[in-house]
Parts: sequence; structure tokens; C-alpha cells
Amino acid sequence: SAHADSDVHPERTYTIEHIEAKSIAGRIIAGDEVGPPTNMAPNPCSIRDIVVGDSYDEVGQGIRGDIIAFGGHIRHIESTGHIGTAEDPINIHSGFGLAELFCTAQENGQPAPRDVHADIVANLLAPTTGSTHDYDGFIRRMRISGSLYGSVKANIMRPEPVDNTDNGYEGSDIGGQTNGLFVGGGVHAGITLRQGMLVTSMIADEFTQTIEMETYLKGRVIARSGGMSALLVGTHPHEN
Repeated sequence: SAHADSDVHPERTYTIEHIEAKSIAGRIIAGDEVGPPTNMAPNPCSIRDIVVGDSYDEVGQGIRGDIIAFGGHIRHIESTGHIGTAEDPINIHSGFGLAELFCTAQENGQPAPRDVHADIVANLLAPTTGSTHDYDGFIRRMRISGSLYGSVKANIMRPEPVDNTDNGYEGSDIGGQTNGLFVGGGVHAGITLRQGMLVTSMIADEFTQTIEMETYLKGRVIARSGGMSALLVGTHPHEN
């Protein structure tokens, strides 16, 4: 996306600009390998783009190693193979946000299921109060053609804000049509948002683990064909 990093703080530089490969088996770390809590102020290092596989490939290895940006954000991850495995899930961790994660593919012109097994954390260093509490620690867009396993933690799930409009975030993505979590199969991961959802959607066949939004829900959560284990909103409200 050309706009994936347009609202990311300019001082959070891209230590890793672009990686493209058929598969990734090892860890990718931007900046300091030692993350929170032993080093709460690492250099502001971020990852711009990681692209793995081709849309027409048979199921390849995909991504099998951790992706870490303790002191910055992750702009874009894309894989046409599975990300992690049930036996060996990976970590996708960032200090201030995850703009995009796509795990999708096509086979014979049809969508092919690709699963994600990962512990996803987008708010290791993001504050929960103050002027950036509803800005940093964000997840913007995740699209998975298979199922999601593991866990997801962030401050907020939100689109890119639009400047010079009366609608703000709402003007960026009316009704949360393109931003949020879109899963072709089921979500078997616990989801915790310190703030909540803002003009975004969570859509999957079913949600088998708890979804907790500590402050608000201003979006859509849809289970297409199955159930929803638990949806908790306002459990620990955070004020600006």
C-alpha cells in the first residue's frame, strides 16, 4: 500500500527497507535483539516490507521465523505460504504498530487457504494514555485466506486518518470495508485491544477465543457461519 506508512512517526526509521524471498526460515530483527522489558527504549528501528512467495506457487514454506521491530513499527508483511506452524508458531512483535499483514494465495484462479500461527503484538512500547494513546500501537489491516491461531495484542485497530476533513478516521474507510481483520476461515486466537476498534471490521467464519476491547467498540465483529466465544467491551477503560 502506498499509504501504509503515511501516518507513522518520521523518527521511526526503516532499518530494514525491503526483503523479498521464496521462503524465510530464520529470524528478522530490526535494531536491538533485546526487547521489552529489559530494554524499554531501544533505537527507533522499523521494518518496511517483507514479501515472501508468488501468488501462483504451490504451498511453499512461507515464513517460519520471528519478525521483530521492538523499537519501531512493521509496515507490510506479505506471504503466499503459511506463516508459522501449529508445532512452531512465530512471533510478530513491534513497539508501535503493524500496518499490514497479508497471508493469501490463489491456486487455479481460486483463493487458496493460508494459515497464520503467530503471537502478534503491535504495542510493546505504545502508551495507553496521552496524545498518542489512540494512535500508536495500532493494527490497520490483516487479511488471511485460511485461519488465524495464536494471539493478537494492540492498542487499537484503526484505519489511516484523513487530514482536513470533518470525518477524520471515518473518511478514510467508510464502514470499515477495507481495514481490520478479514479471515477466510476461523479465528482461533485471543484478541486484546487496550483501546478498541475504530471504523474497522473483524470478519471470520467463527471466533473460538475471547475478544477483549478494554475501552470501546466502534466497528463490526461478524462470525459468518459459526459462533463467537466471548466479546468483552469496556473491561478496563482508558482515558486520554
